[in-house]
Amino acid sequence: SEDPLKSFSQQNVINWNELGDLTSLNSDTYGYNYDPEYDSGVAFKDTFNFATTDYSHQNFVSAIASVARSLPLGHELSHNDTLLIGYDDSSVKYWAKIFSVLLFGGSIVVGSSSTSKFDETLIEKYRPTILAIDSKTAKRFFLKHEPKGIIHSLLVSRVNYLLSRGIFSTMAALNEYKSLRLVYIDQLNSSNENNSSAELNQIRSLTGARVISERLIPGVIGSILNTNFYDYRVFTNSKLKNCGTSSLSLEIKLYKYNGLNIEKRHGELCIR
Repeated sequence: SEDPLKSFSQQNVINWNELGDLTSLNSDTYGYNYDPEYDSGVAFKDTFNFATTDYSHQNFVSAIASVARSLPLGHELSHNDTLLIGYDDSSVKYWAKIFSVLLFGGSIVVGSSSTSKFDETLIEKYRPTILAIDSKTAKRFFLKHEPKGIIHSLLVSRVNYLLSRGIFSTMAALNEYKSLRLVYIDQLNSSNENNSSAELNQIRSLTGARVISERLIPGVIGSILNTNFYDYRVFTNSKLKNCGTSSLSLEIKLYKYNGLNIEKRHGELCIR
């Protein structure tokens, strides 16, 4: 029978036959020969706040690998994942997560967190397994509501206590958030509203999902700092705004800055 794809007249449609013999890729004789020229060029340019940054293929590959490797065994990305992501300024810092989910065959829903339409009802609508938002949006999504009744309030208090002892529990999770298994929260936003460690545990209680706190900055693909998947600690120091380890795709060094004592680990944090 005649191939129905040959009847397509649209110029943006490519017939499989035009791509050649793809079955040869599974052949024992097929081989991939790396050419350094593939990585020598500029893969992408982005302009933010009147500054233009060039990105190479290595920047994207290392950032994507860092996202994938940051999740522990048994909680890896898969084709069953759907990522709901909201950004408020430079979108390039979120690309590592977007490409990572797509690499594993998952789905992506992208929105702007600066609009009123981007609210918690999207979780019920799209049933994402992973949510990536900034800390201001996290407060609007999860922390503006009181526990539903006395029983739920007691459950939330109990789960918060267990989390402070390093024990994860989903007994207080709300039904509308049941699809979530992981929440990324960027602690840098236009209003500089951070989530405290106690608030992060409150979000864990209400969603039944793990929460990874991150520090993302414009111009960098992916996070520069992120907390551990199993980190539920509560810090009492109100001056602590960001915590975590550096991304696997970056090098971080501490330099002297304005007379700060480098021996006390006070200084300017520089990344490469």
